[in-house]
Amino acid sequence: MSESSIASLLKKTEHYDKDERYMATSDLCEALKKHALLLQSQSPSSKVSDSSHPTHFIIDSESEPKICNAILRLLHDSSNDVQAMAVKTLRILVTCVREDPIVTIAQRLSSLILDPTKNDLRDVYTIGLKTLIQTVPMAMGDVVSQQLAERLMDGIRMDMSSESISSSSTATPPLQQDKSVVQDIVMKCLELLTELTTRFGALSFMTRQHLVMLQVVMRQLGSESEIVQKRAGQTIGCLAVVISDALLGRLVQSLWMQIEQESNWSTGGGGDDGRNECGGMLNELEQEETVRKWKARRIDEEDVASTSLMVASAGGRNVSGKRGKFKNTMALIRTMCTIAGLVGHRLGQEQIDRLVPIFLKFCHPSNALAGDDLQMHQDGEDDDEGDDDDGQEEKVGTGMRDVEGDVDDDDDEIDLTDHNNEEAMKLANELKEACLSGFESFVLRRPVETQPHLHSIIHAALAYMRHDPNYTYGDEDEEDGRHGNDDGDDDMDGASDGNGDDDEDFDADEEADDEYEDDEYDDDDDDDDDSWKVRRSAIRLLTAIVNAFARDPSKLWTVEYAWKKNSKQCTTVAGALVKRFKERDENCRVGSIECFTNLLSNTIDAASTGNIVLRSPDSMDVTSSASSQTVIDLRAKFVPIIVKGCVTQLSAKKAGNRTKSAALALLSTLSRAPGGIGDKEQIRTLFEHIKSILSGDTSSHSHTGNKSLKLDCLHFINVIITSPNHVPQDVMSCVMEQLLTELCNTLQDNWYKITSETLMVLSEIPILLAKTNATKQEKDVVADCLYHAIEPRLAVHDADQEVKEASLESAGSLLSILNDSLDPQKIEKLLSLILLRLKNETTRAASIKTLAEIVKDGVDISIIIDDVVSELAALLRQNRRSIKQASLQCLEKIITSSALGQHQNIVGSILKDLSYVIVDSDLHISHLSLQVCYSMLDVGIIPTAEINQHLLPAILNLSKSSILQDKALDSLLAVLEKLVNVNAVVFQELLVALKNGLLTVPESQNNVGATRQSISNIAHCMAAITSAAPELERNIVVSDLLSSIESFGNVSSTSSASFHIQLALRVAGDIGRRVSLGSIPGVALRLQNIFMNMFGSQVEDIKNSAAYGLGRVAVCSKPEFLPKILSALEEKDQKQQYLLLSSLREFIHCHQKGYGGEIASSIPQILPHLFNHLADKEEGVRTMVADCLGSLACLEPAVILPHLQNIANESSGGKCHATCATVLISMKYAIAGKCDTLMIVSYMPTFLNLLNEEDLSVKNAALLMIYSAVHHNPQLVLNFMQQTISPALHELAQLKQERVVDLGPFKQKVDYALPIRKAALSIFSTCLDKCPQVMDVRGFMPILALALGDSEDVQLQAHQILLSNGSRYPNEIFAFVDSFVEPLEKTMNKKMGNKKGAELERATEWVKSAVRVMVVLSRVTDAMNCRSFADLVARIRKNENFKVMLKEVDDDGVSSA
Repeated sequence: MSESSIASLLKKTEHYDKDERYMATSDLCEALKKHALLLQSQSPSSKVSDSSHPTHFIIDSESEPKICNAILRLLHDSSNDVQAMAVKTLRILVTCVREDPIVTIAQRLSSLILDPTKNDLRDVYTIGLKTLIQTVPMAMGDVVSQQLAERLMDGIRMDMSSESISSSSTATPPLQQDKSVVQDIVMKCLELLTELTTRFGALSFMTRQHLVMLQVVMRQLGSESEIVQKRAGQTIGCLAVVISDALLGRLVQSLWMQIEQESNWSTGGGGDDGRNECGGMLNELEQEETVRKWKARRIDEEDVASTSLMVASAGGRNVSGKRGKFKNTMALIRTMCTIAGLVGHRLGQEQIDRLVPIFLKFCHPSNALAGDDLQMHQDGEDDDEGDDDDGQEEKVGTGMRDVEGDVDDDDDEIDLTDHNNEEAMKLANELKEACLSGFESFVLRRPVETQPHLHSIIHAALAYMRHDPNYTYGDEDEEDGRHGNDDGDDDMDGASDGNGDDDEDFDADEEADDEYEDDEYDDDDDDDDDSWKVRRSAIRLLTAIVNAFARDPSKLWTVEYAWKKNSKQCTTVAGALVKRFKERDENCRVGSIECFTNLLSNTIDAASTGNIVLRSPDSMDVTSSASSQTVIDLRAKFVPIIVKGCVTQLSAKKAGNRTKSAALALLSTLSRAPGGIGDKEQIRTLFEHIKSILSGDTSSHSHTGNKSLKLDCLHFINVIITSPNHVPQDVMSCVMEQLLTELCNTLQDNWYKITSETLMVLSEIPILLAKTNATKQEKDVVADCLYHAIEPRLAVHDADQEVKEASLESAGSLLSILNDSLDPQKIEKLLSLILLRLKNETTRAASIKTLAEIVKDGVDISIIIDDVVSELAALLRQNRRSIKQASLQCLEKIITSSALGQHQNIVGSILKDLSYVIVDSDLHISHLSLQVCYSMLDVGIIPTAEINQHLLPAILNLSKSSILQDKALDSLLAVLEKLVNVNAVVFQELLVALKNGLLTVPESQNNVGATRQSISNIAHCMAAITSAAPELERNIVVSDLLSSIESFGNVSSTSSASFHIQLALRVAGDIGRRVSLGSIPGVALRLQNIFMNMFGSQVEDIKNSAAYGLGRVAVCSKPEFLPKILSALEEKDQKQQYLLLSSLREFIHCHQKGYGGEIASSIPQILPHLFNHLADKEEGVRTMVADCLGSLACLEPAVILPHLQNIANESSGGKCHATCATVLISMKYAIAGKCDTLMIVSYMPTFLNLLNEEDLSVKNAALLMIYSAVHHNPQLVLNFMQQTISPALHELAQLKQERVVDLGPFKQKVDYALPIRKAALSIFSTCLDKCPQVMDVRGFMPILALALGDSEDVQLQAHQILLSNGSRYPNEIFAFVDSFVEPLEKTMNKKMGNKKGAELERATEWVKSAVRVMVVLSRVTDAMNCRSFADLVARIRKNENFKVMLKEVDDDGVSSA
């Protein structure tokens, strides 16, 4: 756009027609957008004028002020639409003009905001300036802050007394202005200062102003306007995020001292005479820095003196009386709560110890009051208890009675104990709400530091959860009558020691007068009652406490608290939550139900780990093994009242859908517990209400027919049907009586989610029916009902994808289980529809799954078998891997079942398609294809021509692959054996073909390791078919192998003869593993000589193949070969000892896999030789010995483990470090090999004690053993974690033993403890995944911070821990994130030096890993609320060197973890 066009637009912005002005402004905005994009696309170097590539910008130095003035003028426009467009244009303008115009705009807007005559447009100016602050480039942050900070503070000072106003202030003295105007200016300035602090608070200029801003804003906490107080508190919270730790500590100290002063004012410690106390303290802490900075800014002595004013005195105003004092106290506490929520992680133990008692003064449990308590007092029902309570309140010297006590005559007096005074109640409730919110922040942010005060906090939360002085529920008196015994027992104190009797008070058949009435929800007349906010805060606090006790919630079920005024009744947290299901306010009611749902879910999870025992209904006695655990009798003491409460919510006329959904979620969670939701009657009662919701019957229950509520009902039904904790006969009976017809009718709903969820429920009904002893008639009824409901949905073509898939699943379930109850016509109809879905691309995968299920259950699909097999074969040629996999699995089930019938001939035709997918590029697909081939051969389908033409070439090609392994290799061997067994191929021809595959290996694969693996795979194949061949042919093959080996002399490693020798040695060994070669005359001696001679070969691969063959050939020929191996072990040749131990390891491993029969008789021969080499000087020999002992321990733990324990005891104490280390490595192999848990756990203390050995190798071996246990079998170490393992890990993770080694030209620092730190960190990482319940995550964070600054390998481990656990432990990580900043920044700024190639690539990935950690933590935690971390992110993102790396991290998607 040309300059003339811009001038034309600017002229049009002055047009008299508002539409013209609007369009001109809009066009100008679009032009500026293009200009901004053009600037972003130009690099700094390209902005320099270049004659060859001229750059034309639409804004020049002359146009900038014109555009800026036009936009500022439009902000005054009479049209709101034009003003809005001007603000939008301003957002673009500040990103593409120079610094001077931005400064001008900021000055103009701030002056207009401070102008008392601009009341009508002040909101527009505020929005414009806020837009500027939010969008101005970060590089201009200091300049903008410098222009705005002082002006905004001048605006805030306008609310002070005239003597506190700076003489340099441009604002009119507030005494001459209307209070509302001044208040509006102050509000806008506070709002803008909050934005300025949020965006630029960590920059250099703003950092220097933190103290001044804090002092100015804190005085607004004493403002006469409550809204100003709240806004000031929010601004202080934003400042708390960016100020230094020292200043934050002083801020908190100032607040708590002022809160204490305000809270004790009635005893004579307050009043105007105490105004300077807190301000004097603040001045004492900051005087020197304040005077220096203010003098530098030419602030006069009057302003300096004003710093000593009291924080909440509102600049010296006389705010007297109870009302003003109480509002000040409330503002202070609200501000403290805001700080705790934003920077609670920076508060220390001392600060929390000081703040919690102060907060408790204002929400003391004794001051909580419910309408029932007032009613009891008014009726005089319990005068004695009333007297006791009066005495109690008199003793609460620091409670609310002190704050609300009598004072001298005062015009503003408010008696906060007068519950009939609405204003007093409102002020008290707001203060209590703020205190409870503060407790919530402490519990969430600093759970460890809050632990000493948790009992008092829980007590307060329980008391205020029922704080409802304006309402009487009418049933608590009866509860007191039932539970008012002297010992304070409560029916819902569900935890016991296993010896208590079950209470009968909460039976589901209680008197009808205990039922909650619908009028409890009729709170329309209490619109002015805000006590629900207090209850809501208390419930949120309890939710935070429940989350804090997530791993071991036992105390929330066992510890009792007094929770009612004028009553000795006590209850637990769990019991109190259940009783509050009757809450009249829906927000609080839903919160109570959801909080208890979380507690119940945590308890069930804890029970699964063994921390808690949930008593099941069929085993009421607790065994002695659980005597030390908390036992919760959930079924007898909680389930009836929970179900009753949920039924009440579902049936209440005025209970909202949120309440009903929460009740259903609770019941779904309860279904996971032993005993579920109860017996048949309770299930039937619930299903009755579920039916009314599904039917939309509003005549009796006032259900709104909300679709999301219906969806929740369907999910609940699904949970009940699939839960193993209910009696199937009871559930099925209730389903047939109450829900079956209604579920089928629900399918007519037009919302696809309800339809699909209903179909999923219907798919579970046949499965449930199969678990019962249903009669033929019942099955027929269910089958007919399900068919008529499912078939129409299955036939619909234009249905949603979820509905199509769900209808296929439900049809498959119906056919699989109730096939006998369906007519042939119905079966044929369903099968034809499934076939139709198979041919459709969108439903292909679900159709294949359905076909596989019905075929597996023996359903006759002969009417569609030809089409199905042809379609599946065709799908093998598609590129979609998931479809290939599903098709192969379905084909295998079709072949192995009786589904083929007389159609076996069609299967042979698919061999061609199968051969195309038998390739080493996808071994899993090859495995599945080979499984199909094996199934064909196994059922007698032997198409010889197709096998030789298609299958055999694919198999031979796969057999020589160097990456063939695991399941694919096993399947290939099984197919080869089957081909030989069924005579589908000629044995000799197949053997020659496999052997000839060796000839092509060296030509196609130059890698030595790949060649070795190819030889091994060919050897496996040759041994498999030889073992399956007749004995005569097998003996001929063995003889030929021996002759070929003996015919070769010394060969080089590169000759083809070397490959043939390796192949022959391995084939001989693999054959010996399957059949006994020692029984063939003369073969045993020849093999012994061959193997022993080959140990002396110069080719390492031949020696390894000889050791491999010797060990395997001994498996089925122990008498001939094992003694030779053991006797040779005692010879002095070190190299042969290693090879012989390798043979022995192969021998033992084969027995582990089930070959060779029992090994117990051979163990006495083997052990002495292994023990002789436990302390061998060669580490490789010791590792082989450890592997052998570990494998033997898996086979015979009762024999091996006592020996290892004795050796460990004899060698500990520094007697033999090598032996101790070998024993520990043996245990590592035993644990990894799945040694018997019950056997090994009793020996663990002995081996764990070796952690205390001084030798580093022993410590490292012990850590490796622990890592193996945590990874493979955490139960082995769970009981030893807290006392033994964790303290050692914390110590070893920080261990360093460095030594400088003189290498002549240079010196190198060697850290011998590095492997130990790496192992310790690996254990921590694995514990977080496998057994987080035993991890002290907060205690681990300091170690993780040290690891971030360790060596490169340790750093990478620490990075991975943060990446994988950032979203799982956000609060724990957030609490220590400031300690991560320095090591992360040091890593990211690592100098690359002269690194090249792989070394440079590794270093770059190291730095990128640190950047990835930074990005992830900034997005999945609250780390950006930490000033130092936010500064780090800003610095890195501003650094040009990291832009490419940051983009790569975002593109990788890791940042969304």
